[in-house]
Amino acid sequence: MEELGLSHIINAEGEKIQFALGTIPGVTAPPATIEDILAINESVGDVLSNITQYQMFLNSSVMQGPTGATGPTGAQGSNRTHRTYR
Repeated sequence: MEELGLSHIINAEGEKIQFALGTIPGVTAPPATIEDILAINESVGDVLSNITQYQMFLNSSVMQGPTGATGPTGAQGSNRTHRTYR
């Protein structure tokens, strides 16, 4: 599910560049200046960099394995049999 969300973000960033360059079939956009294209390029680069860092973080977390207690936790019960006093 997470990979699907990231692929949508990456695709949207590609479409952002295509829109600025006017290369999306059937869509006409106002002409972009060099400054516009450079700003969009920087924005897309930032998003892709953040996605890469996020994926590296997730991969390192998976490689380290779980942290903390892995077995049963909580108070331990007594092994003694309970006596009933009358």
